[in-house]
Amino acid sequence: MTIPHQFPSLVEGRTQAVLIAGTGFSTPNAPTVGVLKIKLDEIAHNLGEGPDDDFYKLAELVLNNLTTNGKSDSESRLWLAEELGMLDDRRWFGEIGLPLSGNR
Repeated sequence: MTIPHQFPSLVEGRTQAVLIAGTGFSTPNAPTVGVLKIKLDEIAHNLGEGPDDDFYKLAELVLNNLTTNGKSDSESRLWLAEELGMLDDRRWFGEIGLPLSGNR
């Protein structure tokens, strides 16, 4: 399997296929990698990881750090998602009141 970014843990072991389809209408409403990168930099710093300009490489370093320090892969991913605010920010749940004309 080939993916456009360097996040090998997404395809190691048992994989789950995820299809994300859309027209980009949520781009101004959903957090971007740039916004998440600020949070990820702070998380990585607190874990003693060096900076990396690539969001996905830095996320992989953080996940590796967590699994090395006793968390399972699933626990690491959940912890990182929580720290990035992805479980608290309702924009990730599609509840931001976007006009969906024609999508009934």
